[in-house]
Amino acid sequence: MNIHFWNIFHDGDIAAVTGIVPGDIEFFIEAEYLREQFSDPGIGFKLQITACSMMSFKSFRTNQTVSGINALKGCDLEILSAKMDDKDLIVITTSGEIRLRYESEKITLDTGRQLQISDMATASDKALAEHRKSTS
Repeated sequence: MNIHFWNIFHDGDIAAVTGIVPGDIEFFIEAEYLREQFSDPGIGFKLQITACSMMSFKSFRTNQTVSGINALKGCDLEILSAKMDDKDLIVITTSGEIRLRYESEKITLDTGRQLQISDMATASDKALAEHRKSTS
């Protein structure tokens, strides 16, 4: 588990989650400022995690924790940050915390082209530089 795969999507929206726990999970993430940095047509990214053995969501509104993918339905899941807590990776969103335990992750564009974390970091740096230039 690598928090950088999640932190790179700061301000990105988790638009869909598919898969099964235990098993593999796919998050469809829309982050327009990042997606614009890639010439391939499309609107988002697929973050695939493998061998997910635990997933839960703790709502900030109700303070309740629910397990499984269905706990994420209907929530505003704008990614703010990620951190490690013992054996779990915690994704902090505007609505609550997603707690995950899995083996590995992979990012692809919605076109299917696989990306490395370094590709994402370069895109993020470029987007930030463009934002700074447009606001100065």
